[in-house]
Amino acid sequence: MILITRPEASGRIFADQIAELIGNNHDIIQSPLLVIERFKSPPNLSDIKSLIFTSAHAFRAFVYLEKRRDFACYVVGSATAEIAMLANFEPIDGGGHADALIEKIINDRPQTPCLYVRGEHVSSDLAGMLNAAGITTNQVTLYGQSVYPVSVEARDALNSKKPVLLPLFSARSAQLFFEQGIGSAPLHVIAMSEAVAANVPRAKVKSIRIARQPNKDAMLDALLSLWNAANQLEGKSSAL
Repeated sequence: MILITRPEASGRIFADQIAELIGNNHDIIQSPLLVIERFKSPPNLSDIKSLIFTSAHAFRAFVYLEKRRDFACYVVGSATAEIAMLANFEPIDGGGHADALIEKIINDRPQTPCLYVRGEHVSSDLAGMLNAAGITTNQVTLYGQSVYPVSVEARDALNSKKPVLLPLFSARSAQLFFEQGIGSAPLHVIAMSEAVAANVPRAKVKSIRIARQPNKDAMLDALLSLWNAANQLEGKSSAL
């Protein structure tokens, strides 16, 4: 069984991509831990020359409120870059990682002020680091995240004896999941990065695998690899 805890829209897309790889005759449970809530106040863009996004949620919130596209546009990785291109931006891809994005912006020295568009919870002080490097950066929060418990269906699966594959895309989702407590099912985690893996209590999982790159395609590759390995071990395609 595969348990997806991403927010509803992105979780549904990821579930569909998994089904394309392994077929529809396997259990894929969606149980979002976070619900995205966009704020309604548009950002102050006075004098802003460059935009910075570290999540697709922030980008979607921005384009929902603002029609201007005449900015340099830095994004954390390829998934957000694809969305930005569809919205008629010419995004500059930071390489899939917040630290790499910061390094690229510092090296590029874009026109300032920059505006970091973000949610309520972020994993690093991007604006602070850029300001310390002499790149004037303001920030605006355009969405919040409400926390939800795992669903009854997910809880039942986690209390069964059947192995559960759990892809985790952020340190916060890892923290929220394990704070809720888990059942007795053998749990196999696929973490998007070392930072995500650091928030997984090793004593509570059967195994943990880290994606080769911090992006959705690498997460799919890691999940499929683990799925195939587990099913070969069990000797039948319905092992998970």
